Amino acid sequence: MLQRFSIGARLALAFALIVLLLLAAVGVGIRGLSQVKTTAVETLEVDTAIALNASRVQRLALQLRRYEKDAFINLRDAEKVAEYHDKWRGAREHLAGTLEAGIDLAPTPELGELYRKAEEALDKYAAGFDDTYRRLLSGDFATTIAANRAFSAHKAAVYDLKDTANAIGERAEAQMVDAETSIVDRHRSALTGLLVFAGLALAMAVALSLSITRSIVRPLSQALAVTERVAKGDLSETIEVEGRDETARLLGALRQMTDSLGSLVASIRQTGAAVHRSAEEIARGGQDLAARTEQQASALQQSAASMEEITSSVSQNAQSTREADGLAESATTQARDSRDSVTRSVSLIQAVVADAGRMDTIIATIDTIAFQTNILALNASVEAARAGEKGRGFAVVATEVRALASRSADAASEIRQLLEGTRRQLGECARQVEQSGVSMTETTHSIERLGEEVMRIGAATREQSDGLAQIGTAVAELDSTTQQNAGLVQATNASAATLETQAAELAERVARFRVAAQHEAHGEQKASTPTHADTPPTNAHHTRRATPA
Repeated sequence: MLQRFSIGARLALAFALIVLLLLAAVGVGIRGLSQVKTTAVETLEVDTAIALNASRVQRLALQLRRYEKDAFINLRDAEKVAEYHDKWRGAREHLAGTLEAGIDLAPTPELGELYRKAEEALDKYAAGFDDTYRRLLSGDFATTIAANRAFSAHKAAVYDLKDTANAIGERAEAQMVDAETSIVDRHRSALTGLLVFAGLALAMAVALSLSITRSIVRPLSQALAVTERVAKGDLSETIEVEGRDETARLLGALRQMTDSLGSLVASIRQTGAAVHRSAEEIARGGQDLAARTEQQASALQQSAASMEEITSSVSQNAQSTREADGLAESATTQARDSRDSVTRSVSLIQAVVADAGRMDTIIATIDTIAFQTNILALNASVEAARAGEKGRGFAVVATEVRALASRSADAASEIRQLLEGTRRQLGECARQVEQSGVSMTETTHSIERLGEEVMRIGAATREQSDGLAQIGTAVAELDSTTQQNAGLVQATNASAATLETQAAELAERVARFRVAAQHEAHGEQKASTPTHADTPPTNAHHTRRATPA
């Protein structure tokens, strides 16, 4: 019946029932504790208060008697008598208040009646003591004995007060005993209820746990037996499934698993032989491919060596071309510098020629000044001759000036001749320098064109070197790939041998399984379907070799 429900539902139901029982037990315990608490509170608030009140009544009654005796003993000392009377009055008032409080606290009419009797006895005792005290103040008593004898008429009230106080104390003590008994009874009742509900909860928990455990363990034991048979290779037994819980689903899954494993084992038996045959074909094709791969690797090694020699020669040509390019660039730079120097020389010569023209102007100015100075000297000589003896000194000066003017004119003429010669030479020099500048410009252009050609040759050489390097790298990679292919072919041969061995082992191991007849038929049908094992091995090896290249 329980197998109709899931394990989670069963466990939830069991836990819910246990929780309900525990809650009921907790409720019973709480109720009992509440009752015990109520009884204890009543004991503390009523019975304890009554006990305290009764003890206070007894104590105050004794104080009244003591103050009474002290007043009688000290009857000759008026001050002490008055003092003890005041104390007696205070104790009496305190006792009267305590009795009133006791009446209010009394839980039973009998105890209240005792308090009222105590009040009546106190009133009678107080009236007798007041009468005796007035007589004592009047001097009616000479001795303490006389006072006691006079007060003996009121001793009945004193004894009534004492007896009533004792009765109140006894009654309060009885109330405390009853309260203790009530607390013990309430505690026993609460404990009994709690134990009963706890026992019921434990009994139901045990019953539910046994039932649920049996409903879970039995199918699990069946599933364990199935898995043990499967582990031993027995897939022929049919698994019966009952119920709809998790264990039933587990058994159903195990049944599906055994069916699937049976079909799989049967299929593996049929395909094992095909795998063994394919492994033999792969091994033969791998041996042929290994031989061809070794031949290809040898040819690639020779090609790689030749490419290395060609690459080295092209690299040397590229290095020489780079050096020639550098020399051509240096020569171009020097030619440009020489052309610039010639251009600056031509400019300087032209500036000198221009300055020579200005010097002609200056020399012409000097000739004009010399000519005018000579005329002035002649005029001065004429004037000095006219002056006679007085103008002789001025004539001498005029002669010297005329001589200086003549020498200046001669010097200016010589300078003009020299400048004419220099101008001709500078013009010739300027023409020669201009021709040199034109030649330098043509030379510079030729060197630049030569540098450009060398640069193009260097670029082409570098491109050839790069191309050859790439070809060498490709050949090296092709060689490495071929070597790897050779290694892969060897690994394939080893794998084929291993596959052949493993196929034999697989067939031997699968033979240990026992499967049903329908699984055998299914495996034969599945094995008849073409698989990758039926593909010729040689094509697979060719594909593997072509992919890395």
